[in-house]
This record gives sequence, C-alpha cells and structure tokens, in this order.
Amino acid sequence: MFEPQSTTQEADSQIDPKSGFCIELSCLPDGTFNVSVEPLESEANEPDEQTGQNASSFAEAMKAVVSLYQQTTAEDQESEFQSGFDGKATPVSKPGMLA
Repeated sequence: MFEPQSTTQEADSQIDPKSGFCIELSCLPDGTFNVSVEPLESEANEPDEQTGQNASSFAEAMKAVVSLYQQTTAEDQESEFQSGFDGKATPVSKPGMLA
C-alpha cells in the first residue's frame, strides 16, 4: 500500500491547486515507480519537455497513463518473452514416461 512521505505532504502545502500543478510518475529500471508533484509554473520552466495528451477528467488522464505505460513496456515484454526461446526443442514428458 502506498503511504505518502512527509516530503510529499510538505510539497502539498506549497502548491496552490488554483494555480495548477504537475504530478509526475517515473517508471524506474528496477520496476519501481517514483511519484512527485510540483507547481505547474515550475514544470513549465523546465527545458526540453514534451507536450502530453489532453484529458477532460482525472479518470481519462489515468487511462492515458495506463495506455502510454503499456505501449512503452510492450517491446520489453516481447523481448523477455522471446528470450525464453533458444531454438532447442524441450522434451515433453507424458504420464508414465521418463524425460
């Protein structure tokens, strides 16, 4: 279960929701995730940012997040699946037979 850290709570007190804010989800190589929040103004000042997809609701935004995650990780999942094949036949045993 996710438990907010005190740094997240401190950030919440510094962010005015009326001014907008950015929630970032970082997918780390070890399979864990990092979630952060910052004022929208700070995010807008970061160089080399790509524009994202617009969504009209939080639920729609979360669907877009899941879709982007699945699209991005699909290649890695296919590579892991294919790495299980080494080209050698695997003996199949049937009941009563020794492999």
